[in-house]
Order: sequence, then structure tokens, then C-alpha cells
Amino acid sequence: MRKALLLICFLKICCTLSAQSKAETALNKYYEKHPVEKVFIQYDNESYLAGETVRFKCYVFKGYLPTDLSSNLYIELYNQDKQLLDKSMIPLFNGIGEGSFLLNNQLPEGVYYIRAYTAWMLNFDENFPYLHTFLVYNPQSEYQLKAKPIRWAAQAFAESGQLIGGVENNISIRLFTESFLPPSWEGVIKEKGDASKIISTFSSFNQEVASTKFVAEENKTYQATVTDNYGNTRTILLPAVRSSGVLFKAKQEGDTVICKILIKGRQTTEKKYLLLGQVQHKLIYNTTIAFRDSLLVVKLPTAGIENGLLHLTLFDSKEVPLVERLVFVYAKPLAKAQLVADTISFKPRALNSWQIKTDSTNSYSYAALVADINQPESKENLLSSLWLSNDITYRPYHPAWYFNELNEHHKEALDALLVSERWRWFTWGNIMDGRFPNSAYQREHYLSFTGTVFRSRRLLLNTPVNLLFSFGDSSFAYHQFHTDNSGSFQIDGALLLDSAKVFYMLNSNKYSAKSIRVVFELNNKFKRLLGSLPQSNYLVTRRATAAIDPLMSNRALALKNQLLVESRYKKLEEIVVKAKRQSVTEQLNKRLSSTFFQTSNEIVFDFENGKYVMSPGADILAWVRQHVGGLAFTGYDKTPMYVYVDEMLAGKDLPLANEVAMIKVFRNGEGAISNGNVIAIYTRSGGGSNMLSMPHAILKGYKTQKPLVPFNYADESFGIINEDRRELLYWETVLPSNNGKGVIHFYNNDVTKTFRVVVTGFTNAGQPVYMQQVLQAKQ
Repeated sequence: MRKALLLICFLKICCTLSAQSKAETALNKYYEKHPVEKVFIQYDNESYLAGETVRFKCYVFKGYLPTDLSSNLYIELYNQDKQLLDKSMIPLFNGIGEGSFLLNNQLPEGVYYIRAYTAWMLNFDENFPYLHTFLVYNPQSEYQLKAKPIRWAAQAFAESGQLIGGVENNISIRLFTESFLPPSWEGVIKEKGDASKIISTFSSFNQEVASTKFVAEENKTYQATVTDNYGNTRTILLPAVRSSGVLFKAKQEGDTVICKILIKGRQTTEKKYLLLGQVQHKLIYNTTIAFRDSLLVVKLPTAGIENGLLHLTLFDSKEVPLVERLVFVYAKPLAKAQLVADTISFKPRALNSWQIKTDSTNSYSYAALVADINQPESKENLLSSLWLSNDITYRPYHPAWYFNELNEHHKEALDALLVSERWRWFTWGNIMDGRFPNSAYQREHYLSFTGTVFRSRRLLLNTPVNLLFSFGDSSFAYHQFHTDNSGSFQIDGALLLDSAKVFYMLNSNKYSAKSIRVVFELNNKFKRLLGSLPQSNYLVTRRATAAIDPLMSNRALALKNQLLVESRYKKLEEIVVKAKRQSVTEQLNKRLSSTFFQTSNEIVFDFENGKYVMSPGADILAWVRQHVGGLAFTGYDKTPMYVYVDEMLAGKDLPLANEVAMIKVFRNGEGAISNGNVIAIYTRSGGGSNMLSMPHAILKGYKTQKPLVPFNYADESFGIINEDRRELLYWETVLPSNNGKGVIHFYNNDVTKTFRVVVTGFTNAGQPVYMQQVLQAKQ
């Protein structure tokens, strides 16, 4: 013990004096130049019926925080033949967004996939973007889904990557499958060729993993026999026993990670080794250690680091990695959500009113789901995606299980799983040799368009062009752009929902408006999957019977009711809006002026209806100057003046005063022209607004999302629902809040007696919040 403590003291001195290593330099470059983004999507269900809508909440992380790199998430829907069925680009706000896919009611029953990625993620391996497998049922389909039989393979992993003779070794046994795993299993370790002697036994923590320990003897071979609860048996070999090598054990104890290192039998004179620890590619520990042929205990404090995977690597003096180990560190208490049920009722169609309390409320980040307990539970959740699945090489069978409870049983199971894993994002050999991810795909800031301006068939170079964006809510925005030497201009950072009509015109009347054409191209591009899709644990076979499964019958009823409710809701929204009675001046303004020349701060002079009068020979500009105080014509304030006649830039000749129907004045460029004052003169023969005749284009933006219309049995119109067997009772992607607390209101169906409640989100400080709670009626 004294020798180990002396070595720890020496370790601290070496850590202070050591120069930056090649491994540290490479890791720092990776952290600074190649930040990693990861995706988690919370769905409203785990399987769907053809014709239903897949609704989801998206979270994109950079490290362990919501991303600040990307503002677009590309999402694609594939069938099992890798045919792209639909796609959607989702805007992200502080790394969070929402979306939906409406499934065609003619979709064949089968396995489907959702792929999601940011443009930045495409710089990494194609296998890194998010991929989710789900089932779609269709009782009318010629084919049906059939679960594959339980088949599995087992593999043994030594904690140090190898068995070292003469010392105690930790071993993990892990099952892998392309179908389903058995509920439980157990096994024994024996010496190969000696079936009578049991060296060690093990029992599974869950469906996937078990662990054990034993002292291995040199020149012997060991095997494990695994038997599941159905009686299926597999026998596998353990890693070979070595007489020399590195034994590396790591485990968290309280606020410290204890590392035990034994270097046995290495024929070398080197006495110094390098221990590095990184969390999300940020260097946390950098320690030069020196010792002789003895056990060294290294204590690494966890204060100041985030919950998550710690990647430890031991290098020799030539910086060759000898052994790597992943350890999950519980460094901070979790941000918790608390459900307060103000009103809870399991009675048919009863109202439930709840509050969700967190340490801070960031409403947009939170999604909430309430479902019947029979709705399948997701195998992935926010915590498992953030802390585990995206950072390891083999996807766990049920990642969420490891974080559903944070007791010792689950922690030991997670540690056994990590013994079988390695860090996914890089190998030391690659980055120390300078082989990093490429940077071909840049970070995106919402939508980007390239506009190219033509006059007839010729490009207009270095020319100002005015764009008026007309949006679906009747609002508009004006911007002026200049073409470059190629006749193009860029629109970047456009947060455009649905679509917009874009009218365009030049400042000069040199060219006819009809001869001008602007072609727009969206610069944000999807990149289709090139590789293969993963195997599913279901087969698609020809339907043998026309009988409908009771579960599918309930789903079909729920879909029918939902469509009925949505139809009713749509009719209720078709409210007749009585427009206010417009004055004759307002009617004149609407008839003569286009949206280009409309603003809330315009000054309107109505001559057609006798509101204002000019003498027949009056100077129009002098008249305007008299009636609009402070309007400069000589440019003493360096503000340019623009005069338009019937919305065309005027020359020296203006119409006669008795030909004028209306004059409008815009200060400081409000209306059609920026950076100047505008006088717009409308003649009695001008023919009214020329907006419809102005050239325009349609810009397509982000898809609008289809909301889930809630059932409201307080409304008598919902009496049309004869039978309610919905599994999904509540779904909200932006949790309503009241006084800093989340609010959930929903009506029960006719049958549910047990609720499953799931809440996901992030606090204002970026800490993840995940709550899953089951509420059951008292018997």
C-alpha cells in the first residue's frame, strides 16, 4: 500500500511537468476542429398503422449539450427496400425541433426506417447518422409482419482486452442477435477439456449482458457455456491467456474513478507510461506515470466533469496505446422532473390535470407523452442516446434499460456492457497520424437560396434587385440584393415556414419588368443513404388469414376516431371572419397600390374621393413638401429621394396634377425602396395595382407540422365518438407552462387503468431531463 501511495504522489508531479504529447495534440485538434453532433428523436409511438401520422420531437447534441452548430435536421423515411418515401427538413432552435410524416394508408405492412442527420454530420462515417427502425401495420396488406424466432450468439470480453495469467480478470459475457434475446440466461466457465470443474458462474443482469471474474492460469484455455431460460445453449471460447501484458481495471467509487494498473512481464526498460482520459473529446486527465513491476492505483477525481462516458487510454513511452477502457461516470445529480397530479382519474373519458415541476422550465425543449401501459415502451430514451448509444460501436439491445433506474444493479450491468465496447468516433492510430474527418460539409444557418437574375436570356451582373416576400399570414418583408459577377446573389439564414411568394423588380425603369426573371435554387441538399439498412427482427410473409388482430382493430378504431375529430376541428376553425368596413380611401389604396408599396406607417393623400385637392397646374412635389413636414428634396440630410409614378421609377416628367388619384409618402425607405424617402404617385389611368402582373417566384421553406388534435369530452360535439380505445392519450412537443411549471391536460379513453407518462427535455442550463412514471388505478 505504501508503494502504491508513493507512486500516486509521483504521478502528480509528473502530471505538472510533462510536455504535451502527440496523443494530446491530436485529441485537442479533434475537439476543436471536429466537434461531434448526435441525434435523439422522441416519437409518439413505437409502431404505426398505415394512414397514421408519425409525430416526433428532435434533439441534436454537440457533446452533451444542445447543439449550437446546426440549425437544420434532415430526416428521411425509407422502406425496407431502401426506397425513399418521404423527407423533411426540420428547423432547429437551440438544437431542438419537431416534425411529422403522414403515412400513406396504402403502405404495405412491413419494416420502415427513419434516418436523420445534420449537414455537419455528413463529414463523418455514413454509419454515424441516426437510424431508427419501426413497424407499420396494415390489415389490408397482402403481406404481414412475423417476428423472427429467438436466435443469439455469445461473446466473451476481458476488461483489459486480454486475459493475464496469475491474476484476477474481469470478464463480460454479451449476447448479440438479429431477432430477439431471451428474457434471462446464465452460464459457467470451465477449462477446455475438463468439463468436471467449474471455474466460475454468471447470471445475466438483463437480456444482454453478464459478468464474472476468475484467476486465469497460463497455458490453459477457458470456455463459457451459456444457457437461456428456453434451454438454448451456446459454448464459446474466452480470450487467450497471456503470460505478459497490461491488466487495467477501472471503476467509479464515490467521487473518484479508481484505476488499477498492472504491467506484467514486459521485456522493456521503459518505466514511464501515459494515461489520458477524455469526455466527448475534451481532455480531462493527462497523467505521466512511472512505476516498476507492481500494481499501481490511480485515483481520478470526478468533480467538475459531466455525467457520461469517460474514455481512458494507457500509452507506453512511445505513445503506442496499450489498453483502452470506457467507464460511465455519475458526476452530478440528475435534473429531475416531478409530476404533481392535481386531478387524476381513470374513469372513462375523465379529465386529468397535472403539473410537471423541474429545476428550471424551458418549455420549447420539453415533450410530454401519456399513453396506455399497453403501448410498447421505447428501447431508446433521451439519456441513453445522449450518454451511450451514439458513442459506442455496437448498439445495445435495450439502451434505455441502463438508465431507467440508477441503482447498483443497473450500474453494474452498464459497466459490464462497457467492457465489451470501445470508443466509436476515432482510433488513436488514425488521429495521431493526422487522419481526421473531412470538412466538406459546412455548418448551416437555416435555409440558403441562390438567386440568378436574367434579362431575357442574358445575366444581369452587378445589379441591385428588390425582392418582396409575401407570406401566408399576409405579412411581407422587403430586401434589396446585389448580383455579383456571375449574375447571382445569396439569401442566407432564411427561417421560412411553408412557402413564400417572392416578387422582384429593379430600381431602374431601363428594362421592362416582364423581361426580368429571377431563378431561385435551394442550397440545402439531402444526401441519400448509400450503404445498406440494418437487419430487422421481423420477417414479412404473405398473409395467411383475413382475421384482424385485436390490437390492430383497436388501432384502426383509434385512427378512425382521430380522423373524425380532426374533420370536426377543421370545420370549427372555418369561422367566418367579418372584415371591417373599409373607408373609401382604404379601398382606393388597396386597389391602386401593390404590396411593395404598402406599410403601416405610410402617409396617404386621396384625391380621387375629394379628401385632398390640388389646383390643376400645381407642382406635385412642392405640394407634397408643404403637406409633409421635414421631407427633404435637396438631399441636405444625405437621404436620397425616389419618386415613382404608378410604381415605376419616374424621370423628370411627372403627370399633371389633375391626373393624380392618390399620393403616398414613405420615410426612410419604408415600402418599396430602402435607404431613402419615397413618393409614390398614382394616376387616375394607372389601372390599379400591378402586383399580379409583376414577375414572381415561389420559395419553398420548412414543412408546416400537422398537430395532434386532442380529444375534449367537455365539448358536446365529441359525443359522436361511440367507442374510445386510444393508446396515445396525450402528446405535446412544446409543453404548455404556467408560472414556470409544465401543464398537462387530457381526457382518458374508455378502458385505460394504467398510465405511462414520459417527459423529455433540457433545463435552461442545458442539463437533460428525463422522467418515466407509471400511474395505476388503485385496486
